[in-house]
Amino acid sequence: MILSKIGKDIGAYNYFCSKLLKNLGLYSEKAKFYIRSHDRCNILYNWIYNFKEKHDIPDQIINDCFEEYIKIGQHMHYNYKCSYDTYNGLYEEPIKITLLDIFDNNTQIIKATLMNQDE
Repeated sequence: MILSKIGKDIGAYNYFCSKLLKNLGLYSEKAKFYIRSHDRCNILYNWIYNFKEKHDIPDQIINDCFEEYIKIGQHMHYNYKCSYDTYNGLYEEPIKITLLDIFDNNTQIIKATLMNQDE
């Protein structure tokens, strides 16, 4: 349904959309346990930007997947929704924010590794 709008070879994007919608919880009977926090959304954004860079996924495909998620989420009464368009629009270069977020999340691991180099 999402990919039928683009009029291109959808095979290249099928895996991405399926995985994204699954991680958003749309195809799960326990969808209310999926992405329901800011931190979980950030993990998802990190995956999206990584996949997008490696496989040249257009923003329109990502936005269409999120639109479907939001439409269904309204009927499912999700308390917290990730929003790619909002996240993407907040920053001039979202990939740099994503990389900083990954670094920030791993600061303690990096610090511990550096402190234990002599061992």
